[in-house]
Amino acid sequence: MSTDKSKKGYRVLGVLGFVLVLTLCGAISSNLHLQKLRLEMKLTIMRLKAERIFTPVVLKHMDTFEAFMYIWDTAPNEEALGKEYARRVLREDPHYPDIITEAAEEARFYLQHFDPGGEW
Repeated sequence: MSTDKSKKGYRVLGVLGFVLVLTLCGAISSNLHLQKLRLEMKLTIMRLKAERIFTPVVLKHMDTFEAFMYIWDTAPNEEALGKEYARRVLREDPHYPDIITEAAEEARFYLQHFDPGGEW
């Protein structure tokens, strides 16, 4: 009887081991797939930036000032989005509320253009 119990225990361990191996293989495969998707996304973003194609997805992969300038250059009619990124540039400036850096100056100029004397 004890051998039956030990055989049963080994079978359970064998099944659990097999499930663990399959799970690990699935996780590795999934991780490789995600890495491939990230690489493809990075290449796609680079291509869209090079072609100067305006999309919100592209903006998420840029630093704030680069995104702001990108909006200003490629989508001048996107006033709301341009203002949002200009405000972000100002807030992220280490000297804010003083305007010292060129990036902050550009953002302030942009905001003044649309809202002279306004609060940003």
